[in-house]
Amino acid sequence: MRKVPKVRSNGFGPVLGQRKLSTRGTAPRPVTVTLGQPRLPKGERDWECPFRISGAGIRVLEYGYGVDAIQALQTALGGIRNVLDKSGKTFEWSGLPIEVGFPRSIPSYGDTRLTKKLEMLVDVELKRNLARLRGRHEKKPTR
Repeated sequence: MRKVPKVRSNGFGPVLGQRKLSTRGTAPRPVTVTLGQPRLPKGERDWECPFRISGAGIRVLEYGYGVDAIQALQTALGGIRNVLDKSGKTFEWSGLPIEVGFPRSIPSYGDTRLTKKLEMLVDVELKRNLARLRGRHEKKPTR
């Protein structure tokens, strides 16, 4: 297991992107997710990627870590989803559920057979759901 760096860079740094969400329900509240640029802190071996979530009672500044900038970015995106899930609130992005805005990734722990099996299961379920949606769409009467 990798050791998480103890030292974090000062400041948030350059922003890669920002996404506006809202809570779902009778009184939607805005939530802003800001993703920073991955960086290699001075004296560290692992990269970090800051993310900030604020609004609807959430105020979080966290970091994703990785052996390179891409892994740090991936773990930051996973961290965003984790924080939102743990908040106990439901969110939407442009009218779509949060699963579309910040999808979960399939974890990989070095066992490529397990990863391939999980990917195959996801593909089967996606195809099944798409066929169901197509069937519903085709049954709708035309106007």
